[in-house]
Amino acid sequence: MSPGEAIAFVSPDGLTIVNRAIPGRHVFAGGQVVRTARMNEDGSWTITTRGFGNNYRVGADWANQLFGPGIFEEVDEELLETIMRDRRE
Repeated sequence: MSPGEAIAFVSPDGLTIVNRAIPGRHVFAGGQVVRTARMNEDGSWTITTRGFGNNYRVGADWANQLFGPGIFEEVDEELLETIMRDRRE
């Protein structure tokens, strides 16, 4: 089972992504992560990440807290590149 098989849904404006873990194919099956980017009044960007789910595997919560932030840092770097390329004012 891969720890990364999920279905991604992107909002029409491209600023919200919902990743849903695929049952039987993801260690956090049944869970989802909602990430929303928004531009602040000063032109800077904020990304909010919220995860929801159940802990069916012993220790999975610990692993998620340990490895999750690093995974999202990489994703954030890619998102920043996209924002800088596609949403210039």
